[in-house]
Amino acid sequence: HAGATSAKALAVAASATSNGGSTSPGIVKLQRYQIDPKKVFVAGISSGGFAAVQMHVAHSSTFKGAAVYAGGVYWCVGAGGAVTALANCGGLTLPSNQASYNSTLTMSEAYLDAQSSLGTIDPATNLRGQPVYLWSGTRD
Repeated sequence: HAGATSAKALAVAASATSNGGSTSPGIVKLQRYQIDPKKVFVAGISSGGFAAVQMHVAHSSTFKGAAVYAGGVYWCVGAGGAVTALANCGGLTLPSNQASYNSTLTMSEAYLDAQSSLGTIDPATNLRGQPVYLWSGTRD
């Protein structure tokens, strides 16, 4: 509730005009942060790990590294959606309840190279030397 009160006070302060009347809330400029563009990483866990890989590869000029917890390789899902992702990228399979992890690395690399050449993602060469931290387990 205190946050709502502060937000309301900010909106009222921003809407006051010089003659004391009210208008619609004005634009409040956010402060600038001193961010070193050479130190911007992306991270994610599980489905967020998959997303972190996609972001790191596709936007490798922005993200200088990645931390991936229980994610999969770039473009692992392909056109098949969640069912393909689970079958190819580590979903539990019955009756063993063990992850299958069919390798999609060759397809992933081919897709990355094609998209990089077309310019639909950042150049794949940006990835050279960028740190990637990976964590995985058998019970995710």
